[in-house]
This record gives sequence, structure tokens and C-alpha cells, in this order.
Amino acid sequence: MDLAYDLLDSGGKRWRPVLGMMFADCFGRDFKQSIKDGDVIEKNGDILYACALTEIIHNGSLMADDLEDKSLMRRGKPCTYIRYGEDYAVNTSTLMYIAPIIKLDTYIKDADKKQRFQDIYQEEMFNIHFG
Repeated sequence: MDLAYDLLDSGGKRWRPVLGMMFADCFGRDFKQSIKDGDVIEKNGDILYACALTEIIHNGSLMADDLEDKSLMRRGKPCTYIRYGEDYAVNTSTLMYIAPIIKLDTYIKDADKKQRFQDIYQEEMFNIHFG
């Protein structure tokens, strides 16, 4: 996961998660944390999960795209595949596509909604890779 965090920690505009939080706020969803008896309580953790999901997937696509295009720099540093090798970059970018949907059961209990999410996700992943 070091490669994934390396790219995620290197900056970026983060407009996808911010936009997600703004939409959540517009629809009355409170995603802020609170403290109760010394423990952090997350309200509507699904909001934070969805916002993180978009950023992880986006960064995974950047990592794969940099390798495909043989880009040299990403966010002021040599691209991941240059620093760590093509094999690690391919595996990490793939992991970044798959890992966010692993905990889907935690946030979507309804089987029909989960299937709809997976259908949309698969279609959009096809779209970004097809062209």
C-alpha cells in the first residue's frame, strides 16, 4: 500500500471528495465527526467512504495512465512506475480499483442497491478504460 499512499499523499486538487461532501451537506447528511466519552463517532461514515473511494480510484487511474503514456512526472515527482517499477505500478493501480469496493457491504446492506452500485461502477470503469 506504500505506493498507493505515496501518490495519494503527493497532493492533487481533491475536488471529487470535496464535491461529494458538498452534495451530502446539500441533502442534509452530516458527515462530521464528534467525540463521545473519548471515542470518535463518525456520523454517516458512508459519506466519507464514498468520498475516499472516488479519490482512490482516480489516483489508481492516474498511476495506470502514467505508465500507459510513459509520462515522466506526476505532481512534481517522477511517476510511480519510474520510481518503483512497472510491475508494482500495475499491481498497485489495479488494487486501487478493487480495494474500495471490498468494504461495500459495510455501507450498502440492500442487495438491489449494492448490485446497482456494482453495475454502475463496472460500466464507468469500462468507460474510462475504453476511451
